[in-house]
Amino acid sequence: MHYPQIGLTVDGSFWKLRNPYLPASFVAPARRPRTPLYAGAAAAASGTVIGSTALLASAATPTAFTAAGIGAVGAAAAVFTWLNHRWQKATGDRDRARAALTSTLGADHLTRSDFTEPELRSHCDRAIDSAATIVRSSAFSQGTLGDPDVVGADLQEALWGIVNDLSDLDSRSHDFRRAEVAIALHHRAQDEDVADSVLTELAADVAPLLAQIHDLAALAAQAEALDARLAGQQIDADLAKSLNAPRPNVSNSALDRVAGSLAAGSDVLDADGLH
Repeated sequence: MHYPQIGLTVDGSFWKLRNPYLPASFVAPARRPRTPLYAGAAAAASGTVIGSTALLASAATPTAFTAAGIGAVGAAAAVFTWLNHRWQKATGDRDRARAALTSTLGADHLTRSDFTEPELRSHCDRAIDSAATIVRSSAFSQGTLGDPDVVGADLQEALWGIVNDLSDLDSRSHDFRRAEVAIALHHRAQDEDVADSVLTELAADVAPLLAQIHDLAALAAQAEALDARLAGQQIDADLAKSLNAPRPNVSNSALDRVAGSLAAGSDVLDADGLH
């Protein structure tokens, strides 16, 4: 499911979150121009023009067709080379601009598969689920929380901050695990105290992020509570209609007639002496 309000895509357990600080054009992949198509069109056009000219000049001799073919191939090659050079230049400019932005604003997106630490990945899952819960709520879509575009932008910014910081912590934790293994493998007792200090710092860095995730989960619970209140209005109306519906006006006259028929039949049988 895609949540465009917060740049989030969820597919089963997989999720992908877009960087809200990067323009959407930098997130979308570059498209290569249809160079062969343009080259083919140029070849056909050039061949037609050159061939027509040659036919008029030499009364349709074989030389005319040869000239047309050479002109078509040359035109196609020229167009292909020019368009390919233009695409490569545009791609290079785009890549340099992307690198300049991502170096200061971060990656264009983060995904669940980017995380190597299971615990940190689980924390991200919780944050993602809370944000998706808010966006799915009727309170959000109906504007009870405010303008959905404004609230969505704020929510995406908050979510990206949490996930991006956890991504940085995940990278540092991965480096720490590698160093920890090397310390044990090479029996470097002199590095164990430093490793303990680093581990303590990593734990301290994750604490404020966990607090933010807890706050986000609380906001999701509030959104669900608002949904329950909004649903309560319709529930009360439906129950009221159910209770106040007019009683059906069922007449007993038909049943009375059937009862009379049965009684009459019984009297006839009694008169005939049948038991």
